[in-house]
Amino acid sequence: MSALRVPSPDGRKASLLATIGPVDRPGIVLSAHTDVVPVEGQAWTVPPFAGVIRDESIYGRGATDMKGFLAVVLAAVPRLKEAAIAAPVHLAFSYDEEVGCRGAPDLVRALMQSVAPPALAIIGEPTTMRVVRAHKGKVARRLTVTGRTGHSAMPHRAANAVDAGVAIAHALRGLADQEIARGGDAAFDPPFTTIHVGSLHGGTMVNLVPELAVLEYEIRTMPGRDAGEILARIDEVVARERDRLRASAPEADIVSEELSAYPGLDTAADASMTRLVAGMAGDTQPATTVAFGTEAGLYAEAGIPTLVCGPGDMARGHKADEWIGFDELAAANAMMDRLADLLRWPSEEWIRVS
Repeated sequence: MSALRVPSPDGRKASLLATIGPVDRPGIVLSAHTDVVPVEGQAWTVPPFAGVIRDESIYGRGATDMKGFLAVVLAAVPRLKEAAIAAPVHLAFSYDEEVGCRGAPDLVRALMQSVAPPALAIIGEPTTMRVVRAHKGKVARRLTVTGRTGHSAMPHRAANAVDAGVAIAHALRGLADQEIARGGDAAFDPPFTTIHVGSLHGGTMVNLVPELAVLEYEIRTMPGRDAGEILARIDEVVARERDRLRASAPEADIVSEELSAYPGLDTAADASMTRLVAGMAGDTQPATTVAFGTEAGLYAEAGIPTLVCGPGDMARGHKADEWIGFDELAAANAMMDRLADLLRWPSEEWIRVS
């Protein structure tokens, strides 16, 4: 067994990559993130970090998203060590997934540089053990608009940053409507690319022209939809508003900052690895899609066939009194047993049995 820390740029955090079995043969990646969302402002009835056991379930922040899968994988390590004879298993645990998949890109690069290209990656996000083959990609950005302040009685001598922010938000609404009209895939909910303004604020007093406004927006793209094309159109809108502001205040500016970005996932429903994971998970239904995003697209972009499948229900994630049932953990544990059996055979044999 070998292990590697993959640190963050500032060295304060790290992802973990551990390989069990032969590094020179294609194997299986088990991916999880180690971070959780905050609990502040939520009405918990149990201590959120105590792991309270009640009604055949465990309650706590991250129980379903996604410490449950992480615990199941770690508990399976002795079995995996014994079984990984012909194929390896790679444990890939990332930091800062919840704030934009920040740790995963370096982790995936480290994986691809240190082992034979994996045959399969399973992202253990909570899917109620359903096999998820696809989800949307995401880009989130912040626009900081700087104008010129002045008395509201003489707005022609100022440059209203809030006006510019509102104009951009209105244009984004128009682009969103175009995406709705464009349509997409009924397998997704909603079945189209979305553009969403999540925050717009600025100004301090009604009798002052605001010199600062901040707008945050996100795009969630359908598989196959080019986010770059949409961003280019948004950049054109921003450039027009910047020029309009500068006509009144040459020092005005609009600065764009990327908050987070990750690619979508689009694995074929009839792919051999889709069938293989369904067999391991005991999922007899057709592979499905989810509305939330994961790190799966990063593994898929690296050329690894990738699916999402794990215990728990994302509907409970990020909420007060988050929980996961012992029966759900047992189902994931059974999946680890089936996965361990595969590792006794070369990956080329897995397709035959799927």
